[in-house]
Amino acid sequence: MINQTVNQILETLLTALDAIDITQQAELPSIIRCAELSQAAVKDLQSALDGYTFADLSEEIHFFKSQQPQLEGRLIYYVRLSSIMQLAPVSDIEERRSFFKSHLVSIEQFYREHAESHLYYRMEYTHLDKYYFSRDEHLEEPRFDGVTIVMDNRYHTRKSNLFAHFFAMELLSMYLNTILEDLSWDPARRQEDKLIWTGTQAEATELLYALNEAGVFNRKKQDIRKVASHFERSFGIKFSNIYATNEDNRMRKKDQCAFLNHLIKVAVAKYDYDDEHAL
Repeated sequence: MINQTVNQILETLLTALDAIDITQQAELPSIIRCAELSQAAVKDLQSALDGYTFADLSEEIHFFKSQQPQLEGRLIYYVRLSSIMQLAPVSDIEERRSFFKSHLVSIEQFYREHAESHLYYRMEYTHLDKYYFSRDEHLEEPRFDGVTIVMDNRYHTRKSNLFAHFFAMELLSMYLNTILEDLSWDPARRQEDKLIWTGTQAEATELLYALNEAGVFNRKKQDIRKVASHFERSFGIKFSNIYATNEDNRMRKKDQCAFLNHLIKVAVAKYDYDDEHAL
């Protein structure tokens, strides 16, 4: 079964991406490194597909509809993001806002150009899966941004690459919205006794999503961006893209809640220690 191989490739990629902290000082080199890792993962996926025969149609559809877009979509996302960041204005805040907003408009235009397929993607329809996500020698060559993309029908179906683009555009729009929010972010004043978050962004994201789901802020769930903004000001962290990080956390197969489980373990160990040394 190719399922296990795909999951292993994705798990390895997500672990590698998680280790890269995209900061403002080294943002572009980090993004390019993420693109390189994603490209290597896509090549591994294609190698796994070479010579493989799907057990049945449902396995083939699942691969091209759900699994492949997860990997190819990340490659598209990081390549597109690196291109945007290379051209982004540096100093003028209003120019930066206008620049990033223009790319959000382009994403919306992309959705409109592929409105029917995007609806199929968002609503998770299945009635055309056999036509869209099984390989056919008569593969249509898609056009994105006015450019025809030549695809090898060994590795793609009619809509698999388009679904990868939809996945990439979701990540890209979330990242761009985060940048726009950051442009109006007023960093907290640094103080000698200020507590600084020294864990990873993935760990902070895991914690914030759990707290928010528990409804512990004003007794109800909040917009996660609001929660993240408060956390940033309080603990000196800068989230590069909390939505994408949460998506990466969700896709981990071995332990989706690794940090929360670690917290439970150390808390229990502390209680056990206190019990043993209690007067």
